[in-house]
Amino acid sequence: MSARPSTPRPGSRWPALAAGVLAVALAATGCSDDSSEGDAPSADSPQELTYQLGWLPTVEWGAHWIADSDGLYEDEGIEFEWLPGGPNVSPDTVVAAGTATIGNASSDVVAAAIAEGAPLKIIGAGFKRSPYSIVSLAGSPIESPEDMIGKRIGVAAGNQTQFELFLALNDIDAGDLTVVPTQFDPSPVANGEVDGQVVYSINEPGQLNVQGIETNTMLFADFGFDVLTDVYFATEETIERQPELLAAFLRATQQGWAELFEDPQKGVDLTLGEYGGDQGLDEEQQLLEVEAMKELVLSEGSDETVVMDEERMQATVDTIAEMGVEISVDDLFDTSIQDML
Repeated sequence: MSARPSTPRPGSRWPALAAGVLAVALAATGCSDDSSEGDAPSADSPQELTYQLGWLPTVEWGAHWIADSDGLYEDEGIEFEWLPGGPNVSPDTVVAAGTATIGNASSDVVAAAIAEGAPLKIIGAGFKRSPYSIVSLAGSPIESPEDMIGKRIGVAAGNQTQFELFLALNDIDAGDLTVVPTQFDPSPVANGEVDGQVVYSINEPGQLNVQGIETNTMLFADFGFDVLTDVYFATEETIERQPELLAAFLRATQQGWAELFEDPQKGVDLTLGEYGGDQGLDEEQQLLEVEAMKELVLSEGSDETVVMDEERMQATVDTIAEMGVEISVDDLFDTSIQDML
């Protein structure tokens, strides 16, 4: 599994798709059964919910696998279905079109879609901190942005936007280091082709660790790149008409996160079996992924998951503005659902 593709720039995608997508969404709304509108789902009166993953089915979604397999969604009255993500899937488009009830993506992706006309709002967050990072060998670690000066840094095309912003936030001139085009595979770090590489902290470092390669990971989030990631989002229409359903999903998901961190092996077993058995995943790496997720999912000094605070929301908007997407906290986030938890 690799780091995600970069943020769509304004004007790149939604203007061409927005009219058609919105028409489909409105048509779907007009044809839907309104009998459950405003009603709370229950085990006796369940409601369907389709969840669009932000990426491929790995233990990154272990909280959802547990919530599904343990009947936590069912207990909340949710008939849970999920759709896999991947490099050719745009969760924002899928949700806006009405194909999924809730989607998962990075805040910057949702913000760019909203800025271009998508009727979406973020209602919760999986990761309170961004997983974007630089992985380097433990014997020659890159521990601060300044350590990159004079070094060779591997950057996949899909990570270029985030890396350029990270440099700008830390007053590092790109000319003071050597950018080496790479794929998402971290082997260039292992074989010495680069001194560091832009990766997702929960993925590539673990891939190297299971090979016996000791690494150092420098989180972008520790140096000004403050973006809520793996956020949960829905259309404004769904938030208005089915708030109880969305709240039920977040409640069950919170329980799933708690159980995943209490018993990582359970989440990994479900991933390697029923949910992601065709992905060719490594058990040890998946266990390392759960451990790496803890510092991203849990707020400092708190075991609370999913819920967003004002400071993080504002920091996210401020960082996204540096990417060229101007959006307000109120236009990007809706906290009414988390207030129901």
